[in-house]
Amino acid sequence: MSKKIRAGIDVRTVDIQRRGIGLYVEKLVEKLEKSRECEIMLFGNQESERVLRELAPVLKHIEIPFRLGDKKWEESEAGKLCDEMELDVYHGPSFTCAMSGKTARVVTAHDLCFWKHPEFYDLKFVRNMEREFRESLLASDIVLANSEETKKDVGEFMGREEIPVLVTPLGVEELFYQKPDWLDREELRKKYNLKEQVILSVGMGQPRKNLERILGGFAMLDEKTKEKTSLAIVGEGWSVNPRAEEEAKSLGILKNVVITGGISRSKLWILYHIANLLCYPSLHEGFGLPILEAMACGTPVVTSDCGAMREIALDAACLVNPESRESIGNAMKEILQDINLAESLKEKGKERARNFTWEKTARETLQGYEEAIKAKEKRREKCHAVVKSKEKRKINIGIDARFYGKIQTGTGRYTTSIVDALLKDKEQRFTLFGIPEDHKIENAHLVSEKEMRLLDAEWEQNVLRKRIQEHKIDVYFSPTGICPVEMEIPAIVVVHDLGFEHYPQFYFERLYTHLKKWLKESCEKARKIIAVSEYTRRDIMKTWGVSYDKIQVVYPGVEHILSGRKKEESGSPYILALSSGGPNKNIEGIKKSFECFLERHNDFPHRLILVGNVQEEEKKNCRRIETTGIIEDRDLIALMQGASCLIHLSYFEGFGIPVAEAMALGIPVIASKRASLPEVVGDAGILVDPDNHEECSEAIARILQNQGLAVLFSQKGLYRSQSFCWKEAARQILECLEKNIDNQEAAAIEIAQKQPGQKIALVSTWGVDCRIAIYTKDLAYTLEQEGMEVVILAEKAPVINDTTEGIVVCRCWLRGNSLTELWAEIEKQSPDIVHIQHHRAFFPDDILASFLWSLKNKGISAIVTFHEIVSSVPQPIFLAPDRILVQTEQGKKTLLQMGVGGEIDVIAQGHKKLYERAIQSNRKKFEKKIQPWISVHIISKETDRLGLHFFKSCLESLRGYPDELIVVDNGSSQEVLDMLQEEMKNFTGKVIYKPEIESFHELRNIAIENMSPDATHLHWIDTDEIYFPEQLPGLREAMMDGTISMFRTTLVHFMKDPATLENKQLKQNVFRCTPYLRWTKNVHEVLEGKAQGRSAFIPIEHLHFGYCRPQWQTFLKWIRYAILEYKNANIYREETIERRKLPWLRGSRTPDTILDERFPRLHAYQGEYPKSCEEWLVPWIKSGKPWKEYLYGLVDHRFWEWWQSLKTQKGSWQETLSEIIEKMNWEEKQ
Repeated sequence: MSKKIRAGIDVRTVDIQRRGIGLYVEKLVEKLEKSRECEIMLFGNQESERVLRELAPVLKHIEIPFRLGDKKWEESEAGKLCDEMELDVYHGPSFTCAMSGKTARVVTAHDLCFWKHPEFYDLKFVRNMEREFRESLLASDIVLANSEETKKDVGEFMGREEIPVLVTPLGVEELFYQKPDWLDREELRKKYNLKEQVILSVGMGQPRKNLERILGGFAMLDEKTKEKTSLAIVGEGWSVNPRAEEEAKSLGILKNVVITGGISRSKLWILYHIANLLCYPSLHEGFGLPILEAMACGTPVVTSDCGAMREIALDAACLVNPESRESIGNAMKEILQDINLAESLKEKGKERARNFTWEKTARETLQGYEEAIKAKEKRREKCHAVVKSKEKRKINIGIDARFYGKIQTGTGRYTTSIVDALLKDKEQRFTLFGIPEDHKIENAHLVSEKEMRLLDAEWEQNVLRKRIQEHKIDVYFSPTGICPVEMEIPAIVVVHDLGFEHYPQFYFERLYTHLKKWLKESCEKARKIIAVSEYTRRDIMKTWGVSYDKIQVVYPGVEHILSGRKKEESGSPYILALSSGGPNKNIEGIKKSFECFLERHNDFPHRLILVGNVQEEEKKNCRRIETTGIIEDRDLIALMQGASCLIHLSYFEGFGIPVAEAMALGIPVIASKRASLPEVVGDAGILVDPDNHEECSEAIARILQNQGLAVLFSQKGLYRSQSFCWKEAARQILECLEKNIDNQEAAAIEIAQKQPGQKIALVSTWGVDCRIAIYTKDLAYTLEQEGMEVVILAEKAPVINDTTEGIVVCRCWLRGNSLTELWAEIEKQSPDIVHIQHHRAFFPDDILASFLWSLKNKGISAIVTFHEIVSSVPQPIFLAPDRILVQTEQGKKTLLQMGVGGEIDVIAQGHKKLYERAIQSNRKKFEKKIQPWISVHIISKETDRLGLHFFKSCLESLRGYPDELIVVDNGSSQEVLDMLQEEMKNFTGKVIYKPEIESFHELRNIAIENMSPDATHLHWIDTDEIYFPEQLPGLREAMMDGTISMFRTTLVHFMKDPATLENKQLKQNVFRCTPYLRWTKNVHEVLEGKAQGRSAFIPIEHLHFGYCRPQWQTFLKWIRYAILEYKNANIYREETIERRKLPWLRGSRTPDTILDERFPRLHAYQGEYPKSCEEWLVPWIKSGKPWKEYLYGLVDHRFWEWWQSLKTQKGSWQETLSEIIEKMNWEEKQ
């Protein structure tokens, strides 16, 4: 190969279980990463990234927001991403591949069991699998098969020979050739209570693994042999195959069967070496990797005399009839009793396994990539409509055609070309609105207007809406971006750019006002937004907060430019520039750049020709600059064909059709490096700063002086312009229109199923002059008209207008106060839904969060509309309601970025439907209740006398809460251990001593390893965290919600964060248990292997004291309070984060808390503290003394005296700390 192949691989199947397709992908990536012939990119998820970063840390891993099975990835996004990254190959290693894009496509077929044995699977799965796999095969350039048998099956499945299939067998890890330690084997043998002889079987969940016949064959062994033989089955358990369990019971061999459960690869390796034979008589396999793994371990193999298993094993295994119990049982007996046969199979097996390596798999896969790249050049258009073959009803598509025929402007060119391309589809009906009366267009019904103004809001919003109703339009398409915002049918709008938002000075006032109001409202109304470039999509998302999913990128085309007349020879050569007349086209900048070019390179005879609507003042005083005005299309094409290059220095473009047109004609391009132009031009031209005239002039000179460079740009432009096609744009838009038609029948059924008589309680301000009150009033009347009973639970505020017009209004709450009265009114009214209109001025977050959880426990659905979102402020209330409503897509995006759990909707989607969904969601939560079994884990790391106060209070606060308490200690003082021994009498659990282990994450993992298998929730707590006992029953009650997998509580810092001056944060501290939980990272530990599901905030606070080991670290943290006595937070941030050299830093970690002497929440707390707090915390609160003075009496040492005296002498805390560091070996009073 002349260059490296750049390949993208879908690695979403890789997981920590390391089996099946995931293992294949893992090993393939590992070996390809070492190849010098290939550069690979990985498309995966968080779990695949965690696994693969250890094997291939240098590879680029891109996390994609698509789960396995989400067809959007294969159908569109994979091809787009590969094209953007300019990859050569996309590899789908699990039956599916990309359906679009220029990249060569490779798909791996592992087996076709779903097709050959559909009886083993759910029928719906079989149908979906057949359809999706067939589509992938049609879209691919080459298919990789694990075996010749699978290759043959693919040919039969497709019924055609032209599907190219390359066989790439799997490999065996080198680990399996090594022999495990005797102690490891004995430990595993004892763990599973294995007998003298072991028959191993791998896989039990799938019927094709033939487990019932394996059991039948084992039962045929004589009683003496069975008495000393275990049948070890690697699999999840009897629950996945209850029929096999019944078979084992009926055969009387259940006591001989050992189920290992899911095990690691290393334990499987040991089991292979323990086993006397592997029994693997599967009914169908695409390869059969366990056969080779057992052979590599020197374990004799019994497998099927058919399909891929016979192909892999040959004469190195004992082949049997998989449908005969007798055949399987006889093979087991022969190997167990015939030592010579067993030894022969061992030797042949090892020799056979050596023919299969993962390095070989990688080499043959690379060969497949090369074949795919070659095949891509010959790829024929494959019609997926044949695969899908659905009858489509004719739909009536309405189109805004006001700009049709006005090709002198970008919008006119787009409208004309896309309408012409759409009308070539004969299966749909098209109705064109706003078309001039003199136009005649085939395949369309024309609705003409006599006097049509382009900026006519009355026509766009009222007249057009009536026309749409009269002509019974199913779906409306607007190439201009504006549509009637009150029409009932779905709309698809095209947004070319948001230039008016960024450069309002370039727009005359009437146009700016029109776009500002109606374009944004039209986009909010539209079902889908078509953006003409990725740049425009990102701009819409950033500027208006529209979600990614609502916007689809469809590039315009350039075919129209290829049908003009041939270029005409003219006198002197020229450079071409085009303009529609707008200031954003930067004609003045083009002129100055050309003048600069003439000054520096006067020997060139070139002219500059300006085409289009050029202003009069721009035509004056121009040496060798000519203007043509607006010219006919055929003349423009001829002029472009004769140009030496095109210069386009626009400040802002949504796409840049003139640039793409020039590229399609092979004309070198010089373009602005702003907006969408870099996306369109790519490497097919020179990108420059439009305000740097010298740079622009030199770019012109480069092209004119270097003919080779001009030819290169011409060739690249011709190739790149092939991506811009009106036919393809029309296909994508038509597909989008068809997908977004309202299903009237489904809507009628939904309306018929509405539940009448719902009672809604709106908690809001009322009767005052503010936006939220007005919004609430409109909402209340609308809901009442829809047949809902509405009650307003309003604040006690100065009233401007308390007119209710039949709406019940109860004034029952004050801003910032307790919501006790509000709760009493809710119990009285008994609503189905409580809908809270929230603003930060109304309720403190903690009060509202507690109120929402009270509603939840009462079984009342709760919705919160948030009228203000401050991304820098934590919003715990978002984690409690059944639904969250926001006013914009940007608000929703902000919440998601803040890590908000729960379901978020935009208000425009309609309240009535949202209320019903909230009730359904609430019902599901109460239906899925569990009985929590809580395991609390605490790490006591070198806890000393100072930490004893915190630790004792922590344990006392937890009494009666956990079902199990596990404490892992790595070397605390004796008095701490004595206290711990005494406190553990109040708990069920254990204390584990690990003084040899330093890292926190390892100590936490020891706790997990010793956790009871009955545990449903893990709650990790630090020794310096103190809970309030009366709040813990609420936490246990919340854990009964089986839909929640992670809980957050409020951590109240005894010290503040100096960077943000905040003293509260949300802490993720309770997790649903899974078999895969493990802690990683030495600092700021991360818990991996968490359960999937919702996260929730629980309105419970606990204190955090920032205790460190040993004492001097604690004091170094607390001494930072002295820093803030002289320094503000900005200086602190600069000195700690940027310099990272101050003595309290540990490695690259900055401190996260600082002493807060004012701490008003402790003084205001009305509940009971843990008993031991009375010894130290409560007396301090009552004394009113500064913490520094109180601390001096709590722990006796000279540290504080040194600090006070040195600070007085030096006057500089930096010098003070430096000297203190030198004297850190003080003696603590024992």
